[in-house]
Amino acid sequence: MPFNYGHTAFIYNDTLMENPPESFDALLAMPDDVKIVIQDPRTSISGLALVLWVEAIYGDKAQEAWTKLAPKILTVTKDWSSSYGMFTDGEADMVLSYTTSPAYHMFAEDDFTKHAAIFPEGHYFMVETVAKVADTKVPELADQFMAFVMSETFQRKIPTANWSLPAALPQNQWPEGWAKLDLPETPLLLLEFHGSDAGVAEQAETFGMLAEQEGGTGYQATGSLEERNKLWQARHDAYWAMLALRPGCKAVATDVCVPISRLAEAVTAADAKARELDLIAPVVGHAGDGNFHASLLLDMDNADEVARAERFISWLNEMAISMDGTCTGEHGVGQGKRPYLLKELGPEAVSVMGAIKVALDPDNIMNPGKILPA
Repeated sequence: MPFNYGHTAFIYNDTLMENPPESFDALLAMPDDVKIVIQDPRTSISGLALVLWVEAIYGDKAQEAWTKLAPKILTVTKDWSSSYGMFTDGEADMVLSYTTSPAYHMFAEDDFTKHAAIFPEGHYFMVETVAKVADTKVPELADQFMAFVMSETFQRKIPTANWSLPAALPQNQWPEGWAKLDLPETPLLLLEFHGSDAGVAEQAETFGMLAEQEGGTGYQATGSLEERNKLWQARHDAYWAMLALRPGCKAVATDVCVPISRLAEAVTAADAKARELDLIAPVVGHAGDGNFHASLLLDMDNADEVARAERFISWLNEMAISMDGTCTGEHGVGQGKRPYLLKELGPEAVSVMGAIKVALDPDNIMNPGKILPA
């Protein structure tokens, strides 16, 4: 089980570097007198992560990227500690490290000058795990240890003891001030193209060029069923990933849909509203038709939290309707969204729907008490 995580990043001192690179491409384009310290991939996990990071971003052009980076590399150390020591001693402008590295300086030294350079191409994700071997002679003890590692007591120690991100502690329970850390946030867009082999290949190539023009990174396309399944697995596992953000919680999904032209605005507003109400609400959706699901991760025994969630859901439904959208893109009206039907369709339309229901179901035996207002 994953118990903490982080991302590789290049760390800089804002008193010495006024204009840090804002992308990996920008890093490669920096003057050669900028000096960077990295670690050896044969002896350091962070060094190996850099190799994989470059490969993930540049693919078959990775060698070109290394050629551009090479003049800026001051030295390659065997381990992370040696590299980071050179950086803090002022011998290098940047060092390969982790997005959480500035946290130590912030909270142990009251030094807010160190930052991670966040790149839109994404950052290599690193996870530490705890596991039980199949042939252990003390399975009960192993289970107890794993449960302890995932407990709130242990997880609360990770940020300021291991200087990493706790895998089983909600972000709103991280130590005060950790929100100031620069961390990567990268949306994931998945698409399927249909048609002949040649037509699909052409569509995929065209979309790749359009995505690059609009700042998209990490584009992958495949016609292999096995590879397609791997790409879609991230979406299929989204629900379980959400629950892992807050163990023991319940995920309450929403289902609004807005015109595509207003999708970005709606998602941004929903994220801001969730933060305002101190709620955790990861978003997945169907970008092609403007339908998205903000899933609220709730402690159902916390009455105040449930009340805030109800306020969020009401606000979200009304926002979607105000954008000429709908309170339900695919899940249906049921009981919970009956109050919004009148707002969305108007009394005349709802009255006609009610008349049709009475004509077809005079005894009201089909879904009584659902969809139409009582």
